[in-house]
Amino acid sequence: MKKRGMELTISTLVVIILALFMLVMGTVLVKKMYCTAITGVTSASELTEKEIQNLFSEQDNNVVVKKLDNKISKGIYYGVGFVVENIGDSSTGFSYKITAIDLGDCQITKQDAENYIVTKKSATFNVAQGGTYSDFVEFNIPKEAPLCSLKYQIEVNKNGEFYGSARFQVIIKQASWIGSTMC
Repeated sequence: MKKRGMELTISTLVVIILALFMLVMGTVLVKKMYCTAITGVTSASELTEKEIQNLFSEQDNNVVVKKLDNKISKGIYYGVGFVVENIGDSSTGFSYKITAIDLGDCQITKQDAENYIVTKKSATFNVAQGGTYSDFVEFNIPKEAPLCSLKYQIEVNKNGEFYGSARFQVIIKQASWIGSTMC
């Protein structure tokens, strides 16, 4: 009789341990899926040719940003896509640099605003004549950042000469309860 009671207790403990393990693994998996889903990082290369042409015609510039007003939650990764069109005859010597140009009502320094960018803030690239180059600027706003609006500029040079620029706004907002606790 005691042997059966002991077997039942061990079986119960094994089931409880397995259930706890599955609960922890499920929570980790859900957290990873949720945080990945809300990052908002969408590469500009996913734009179709029609959308690219619409962007250039709407903004009338060699450099365009997919979304001019970007609401970014604290603690969340978010990407701002941009596209550069080569309307010249040379395909080499392009470069871009991203800078904070207006801190608005934010009580932070320009360096802090530029540190919100987690990808490269400048790069060189080549693009064929008549072709386009797309990339994205990835932001991660720290949880302690103030709720405010910032303006950034992407300046593109070709062979050291100004080629074009585009501006966009980042509006820092409070993360959702799930986003702030899980991510």
